[in-house]
Amino acid sequence: MTDLRTRLAVLLGIWFVGVTFPPLQHFSRGPFDGSLTVGDGVLLLVLLSVGTVAGRSWLGWGSSPVDRIRDGITFGVLIAIAGVVVITTIPVVLVGDAVSSAPFLAGGTVGSLAVFLAGFLAERPAIADERASTECYLAWTVKKQPESRLKYRLDTVSAVVALGLGLFFVATGEPMVGLFWLIFGTAQSLSAVDPLYRRQYEITDGGLITNSGLIPWAKFDGYDLTDDTLVLYGNVWPFGTVTYDRASVDDLEAVVDALDRYLPQIEGDHDDPSIVDNLRQELLSS
Repeated sequence: MTDLRTRLAVLLGIWFVGVTFPPLQHFSRGPFDGSLTVGDGVLLLVLLSVGTVAGRSWLGWGSSPVDRIRDGITFGVLIAIAGVVVITTIPVVLVGDAVSSAPFLAGGTVGSLAVFLAGFLAERPAIADERASTECYLAWTVKKQPESRLKYRLDTVSAVVALGLGLFFVATGEPMVGLFWLIFGTAQSLSAVDPLYRRQYEITDGGLITNSGLIPWAKFDGYDLTDDTLVLYGNVWPFGTVTYDRASVDDLEAVVDALDRYLPQIEGDHDDPSIVDNLRQELLSS
């Protein structure tokens, strides 16, 4: 656990660099001109050290470091802060140029990746313990139900256009503008292919194991099975209501029997909590 705490602390240090270096560098040196100075290097090392030490200290308070990182509110806040840094790219570009926005885009992206990696590492021990201790275990795969043909087509078209613009700007000597469109196009591409790949889940006594980690059964309101879909009603961000293609479920009867052990079947309308409602529920339950 000590080694895990150190790795998580280093990732928090990297996150701290990603969200603090861009604004500090911008206000101390002015708009970024494409070059890094010795002072910038020193500032990066200082911020990494401060962030890592502070992160290690924070992980040592109260609950285990794994639980602190796995907390939904903590994870969401860290991602949101990194997202704000990325969004700051827009006003910086408007008042300057693409080069001056590079630290904000890079910093926010690195910060987000560091948090996701920290969450991944923190989930591994919890998942291993759950697999070892569970009596009822079922692994299954399923495809997500497409929202609509119109949305799929819009995602596909916007992905092609954005990727094309990205390549155009890179080829014409505007790499930062091109990078922005390439990132946007990649995100739209992922959205377009989202219903095409099979997701793997594991039903255990303690909850549902997904690609993002272990979600306790208390984080679900129930499930519904219709003629065309299997719906899981999650009540915590980011796992809200998710609709799957019934025909794509492996061994549907076994999956339904397993879900019946832990979740009530909800038929008809269900109020899907918004992100604000989910955050409120997390705060009230903490």
